[in-house]
Amino acid sequence: MKKLRTSMLCRITLVIVAFAMLFTLAACEESSANESKNRYNIEVEAQTSDFYVNDFANIFSEDQKQVMMTDAVNLAEEYDGIQVVVTTIESLKGHTIEEYAYSMYNQYGIGKDSMGILILLSTQDRKVKIETGQNMQAYITDSKSGQLLDDYGMDYFKNDEFAEGLVSVQEATIAEIKDVVPIDWNAGSDTEAVATPDGNVTSSDSITSDESLATVDESTQVGDQTNLEQTANESKIGAGNMFALTLSIVELICAIIVFVLAYQNHRKKYKKCQANFKAKEKECSKLQQNNMEADRKNQELDAQVEALKGKLKKCKNQLNSAQDENTTLKNKIADMQLFSERVHRLHPQIEKEIDDMLEAEFKAAVASINDKINTAIQMPADKENVEIFAEVIQIYETAKQDVKEAVTADIEKVRKLHQDSIKLRKRDQAVKDAKKLDARIEEGLHYDASKDNVRLFKKVIEEYNSSSMLTRNFVKADIQKVKVLYQKSVELLEAYEEEQQKLRDQEAARRAEDDVQRVVRQIGYSARESDRDDIERAFRYYKNLNAAQRAYFSASLLNQMRSLQDEAEDDHRRQERRRREEDEERRRSSYTHSSFGGGSSFGGFGGHSSGGGASRGF
Repeated sequence: MKKLRTSMLCRITLVIVAFAMLFTLAACEESSANESKNRYNIEVEAQTSDFYVNDFANIFSEDQKQVMMTDAVNLAEEYDGIQVVVTTIESLKGHTIEEYAYSMYNQYGIGKDSMGILILLSTQDRKVKIETGQNMQAYITDSKSGQLLDDYGMDYFKNDEFAEGLVSVQEATIAEIKDVVPIDWNAGSDTEAVATPDGNVTSSDSITSDESLATVDESTQVGDQTNLEQTANESKIGAGNMFALTLSIVELICAIIVFVLAYQNHRKKYKKCQANFKAKEKECSKLQQNNMEADRKNQELDAQVEALKGKLKKCKNQLNSAQDENTTLKNKIADMQLFSERVHRLHPQIEKEIDDMLEAEFKAAVASINDKINTAIQMPADKENVEIFAEVIQIYETAKQDVKEAVTADIEKVRKLHQDSIKLRKRDQAVKDAKKLDARIEEGLHYDASKDNVRLFKKVIEEYNSSSMLTRNFVKADIQKVKVLYQKSVELLEAYEEEQQKLRDQEAARRAEDDVQRVVRQIGYSARESDRDDIERAFRYYKNLNAAQRAYFSASLLNQMRSLQDEAEDDHRRQERRRREEDEERRRSSYTHSSFGGGSSFGGFGGHSSGGGASRGF
């Protein structure tokens, strides 16, 4: 029963909360609607006289601006007031681009009957937004706005090509409007809007006679009376709404109290169940760990058993093999014993004869080695006897250990004679090599220090350095003098190469001067914009020289080139300024006879933003 009461109490509480929320939403609906009418109140840049292209960030060229203006004006003329406006700013001043675009659209009043689009880009914030009018939203949806930005603008914007991206987005937007909006979209309207020169809109119905004005005055008086009554009714409704709101709040508080009490009771039970669950969960976890540990130990034991089985099998195989070998050896021993018995029966003294034979061989080997060592000892240490001493030592070293122990001759003396003979042979070879080096050095000393003799002296010095230290000790010629001659020859060669490089640098500088002189003579004493390419070509001749070659280039000629370059750049700036002025004049004159007013100034129709569209960051 206690559980049933708690469940019913919770259900009643939920019903009361639902009714309270409905009353609260109904009371707040009107204030939310009023607040939505004025979402943002941001001060934005005032529209320019061009209106359709407001380039506050200065990113468009005159040609780009002229093309965009022409497309926008043609659209407005052809589609009865549909306007596409492009605006660039440097910064959003801390606002979001949605807030800024919404405020700018409404301030500019874009599009007849709110049939317009604003394309806004902030260069510093790197954001772009397509803002649609209230009626245009039916044709250009939010998803379509995002698709236009993604397909036609984002690749440009990410590469900082802002102007090209906006031109592409404007062109695609106008094409999309022409594709989805009927050209007679405004044919069913009761009134016809007319744009004034300052951008304001008047209705054709407002141009009436005096009788119609009088009728309007009478209807206005009736309307005023009706408004007073409506205001009184609204006051009564507002008081009723306040009472309903107060009642809803009281009911909501009571419901919250009941709900809290029920929730606390449920919370206690929940905590108790949770504690039991955690204890059980802990026991299960412990049992699971024990099972895992047992499984791991069983796996280890299984692995050990398998290893022992393998070792046992291997031992059995070895035992069988050993038994087979033992049987074979036993058979051989039995055969040998039978053979030995037969030999002893036939020749009883054979063992003594074998021992005597081995003893004789041993004594002969010892005597032979002693004789060879003693013979070698009698020979002097000499380069010709190196191989003889080496052979005796080899015979001794390869003899059996018991034979070497029985040798009484002095083998160490043979080893010493061998080492001395090797030294004598090396000394004799060093003397021969030294004589050859002396001849090469003496040959080099016959030449004087010269750039042409560098390789000769270098080769003699390399041969001396690559010889052994023993050979150098027997060299009598003056190798130091050869080294001095080599150093002087290297210095002469370096001086010669430096002089040759200097001559080559001077020749390169002279050729560059000749090329530059031809260009300068062709230009004359004063340079113009048309001479910029020739001057750049002359500077390339100079820039192709390295630092050493530029040192020999004429300073006066270089100054003359720079002076001509400055004159050409000044003339280029003057011509650019003149061309811009002419383009501006032509652009302004091209809009003089526009259908929106009688001058070059354009304006909006008082359109309102839907708050929709799409924005992107890049």
